[in-house]
Amino acid sequence: MNREIKFRAWDKVNKKWRFIKLRNSGRETIEDAGARIQPSIFVGLMQYTGLKDKSGREIYEGDIIKKHNETGGVIFHNSAFRFKSKDIKRKTHPTLVMYADDEVVGNIHENPNLIKQNP
Repeated sequence: MNREIKFRAWDKVNKKWRFIKLRNSGRETIEDAGARIQPSIFVGLMQYTGLKDKSGREIYEGDIIKKHNETGGVIFHNSAFRFKSKDIKRKTHPTLVMYADDEVVGNIHENPNLIKQNP
């Protein structure tokens, strides 16, 4: 099974997502639709998980998802994509698995209030 390897990065200057390619020809460059983009304007690379939510929306690291009435973020930890609940009491980070009713409700850059930890 082949998984498409894609990345996105938050453009902090223009306040929008850039979907990018990494090329390595002696050095790494970041490109967007053929035009060179300055890497210094990006917050960080976020990889596509290979999964989609109930609406067919691609799920990336940094997305905030609602799973069975629980909200949390998508992280990459110990070589796997994982769901990190915003419930601070939850200590485990189970491997990310999407179910029929799970959905992306935001991301850490545009909706940071959705992921704030409960006291």
